Amino acid sequence: MPEEKKSITSAIERFDGKDPAPLRELAGGLSEGHLPHLIDLTDGEPKEQQAATWILKEWTDRGHTLDGRWASMLIRRASRFEHWEATLHVLQMLGAGMAVPANQVDEAINLLQANTISERPFLRAWAYYGLAAVARQHPQHRHLVAGVLDAAADDPAGSVRARLKRARQLLEKS
Repeated sequence: MPEEKKSITSAIERFDGKDPAPLRELAGGLSEGHLPHLIDLTDGEPKEQQAATWILKEWTDRGHTLDGRWASMLIRRASRFEHWEATLHVLQMLGAGMAVPANQVDEAINLLQANTISERPFLRAWAYYGLAAVARQHPQHRHLVAGVLDAAADDPAGSVRARLKRARQLLEKS
């Protein structure tokens, strides 16, 4: 097993599903050589999905970017995730401005819209914000996203309404 796979496997085995310390440690030393295995793990068991997407999110939060190939694969797989936190991580990466290739825009918007009706407020909140971020990258979807954001104004969760406000502000900047 190549060294990249060993280090990822070890970190995921030590991850208890709550404390991300072993994942954070790995993300600090992550290189692009780790990406193929991490992306593969997003198609695995729920714990692997959760851990792999957490690592990818942490890596991108540290200023790294996923190229179009990896972003496309992640967007395609996200609709099949079994672990809700794995979905949340992808929505957060989209909200943070992960580049969405032109041929994946519709799939990204479908993923985001599907999560606007989630029972989980965090998923709804980040889905709305992700829609604004994608529309900022692809302005032809601005009108559609503005309508979705307007229709959600009465969401019962305060966290969702707060993120909606930020999403509208982001959309206005585009």
